[in-house]
Amino acid sequence: MRFPVRLSLRPVVAMLLLVGFGLPVAWSQRRTIPSSKQPAEVTKTRTKYNYKEPANQAKKHSSLQTLYKQACPGVVKVICETGTGASQTGSGFFVSKAGLVVTNWHVISHKRLSGIRIGTNGGVQLKANVLAIDQEADLAILQPVSAIVASHVFSGRSANDVKAGEAVVTIGHPSNVRLLFSAGVVRGVRTAVEVREAVDGKVSLMHKYRYLQTDVCVCRSISGGPLLDEKGRVLGVVTIGIPASRVGFAIEWQAVADLLKKADGARTIGLTEIGRRSTARQKERNCFGPATAAKDITLAAEFARRNIYCGKCRGTGVVEEKTKVKKKERRKVFVTGSGIKPRYRYKLVTVTVTEKVSKACPLCVGHGISPQADKLYKRLGDLVGAMSRVNETDGQVPLAWRKGVEALQETAFDNIWHAGDLTEHARAALSAPHRRLGEAVVFIGKLQAAKLTRDASHLLVVIYGANRPAYVWCPSSVTAMEGQWCQVAGVIGGLIGNTPLVIAVNVSSLRANPKLEPLPLPKPKPKLRRR
Repeated sequence: MRFPVRLSLRPVVAMLLLVGFGLPVAWSQRRTIPSSKQPAEVTKTRTKYNYKEPANQAKKHSSLQTLYKQACPGVVKVICETGTGASQTGSGFFVSKAGLVVTNWHVISHKRLSGIRIGTNGGVQLKANVLAIDQEADLAILQPVSAIVASHVFSGRSANDVKAGEAVVTIGHPSNVRLLFSAGVVRGVRTAVEVREAVDGKVSLMHKYRYLQTDVCVCRSISGGPLLDEKGRVLGVVTIGIPASRVGFAIEWQAVADLLKKADGARTIGLTEIGRRSTARQKERNCFGPATAAKDITLAAEFARRNIYCGKCRGTGVVEEKTKVKKKERRKVFVTGSGIKPRYRYKLVTVTVTEKVSKACPLCVGHGISPQADKLYKRLGDLVGAMSRVNETDGQVPLAWRKGVEALQETAFDNIWHAGDLTEHARAALSAPHRRLGEAVVFIGKLQAAKLTRDASHLLVVIYGANRPAYVWCPSSVTAMEGQWCQVAGVIGGLIGNTPLVIAVNVSSLRANPKLEPLPLPKPKPKLRRR
């Protein structure tokens, strides 16, 4: 005879209740800091990064570095001085050993033009004259007053051989605080009528030449610069950019070749004639976004500093709260009564005392960094964007640039929560760099390889929280070393193979929060004995 087995549900229900109450508590305390320890650091994480750069990817990166090294000496900076005291800048490039320079007409056009100078890669500035102008094609040929020998001369390539999807690069004028390089692909070859419709009729393009539409990061600094193929040949001159759509147009090389024929043996054009032609123009020929001034960088740096630390604890990670605590104290009590001899005796009495207790900040959970990661990331993005579009003719730029770099270095915290929150925003943009060209990104990564050159530092950084790399080109100095964690701040400059390219304005090694205060260890309670 079998007896039915009765299972008790009480242990099962108790287990479910424990799990149900334990998980929320564990999740709510996942970022709490023990009183005897500092916040977790990125350098002490157990995340293993075993990324190994593929051979074909390394070959593409190396060939791009070689192209950049060869082409950079041939790109010049065009500085136009005006009677108002202000200056306007653009890019150009050598097309002959005698030093002839091709640039945009809108770069040198001004009704009160007082002089034109050319800045070479070596830091030398030369006065220049204008030999030929094509206002419809927005091109101009410059000739240095002093005789020079160009260190690198570009050759052209016909647009008839260009196909959609072909890899191209653009290089702006050399500088220590300016974007120099951008990589992308050709999206198509457009006629002048199609380009005029794309810019909503802002320019009157009445000529026979075609334009190459690209998705490279186009900004005012590279206006007049060359659009190069993988072999370093000029496909066109960067002429029009639409920052909102991240689209750029470069006029084909044939327009440059025809203008060079006109410049052969031509007389120089005076500044008065250039001013007269500039006055006759009713519409702005370029569609580039405005360059930022030194005050814009200073303002963005100040806003970033205000959003770095937690507003409740001011970056210390510790707050003091007033709490009422019940304590037992020995007090002298006068005892009397019927049949009792009046006398004093000691007695334990319970009293309520208000004390200041140091606790971990409930907003930043003890690490002192602002918990509003979205707002901090936006402020840092505004600062990086202002530094990447800076107007170098402003005399206050060096001082403002240093303030911007100091603000970026101050946010480079060696903290696991800060690294996760900061990189989470940049990860989406870096996953689709071809759609986010020119967008500012700030992220934490591990510097795996570094190659220092005269013009820039070429880095391979593995993004924190993912086994994915990013190529980082930084024109300024890099404070991090190979194998160290660092913070990268820059703009997306294109795609090299399957790896995003970031043109950095600053790469800083991580540091601890200097304002952080350790929580005091709990004092043992004294044992009171009753007499």
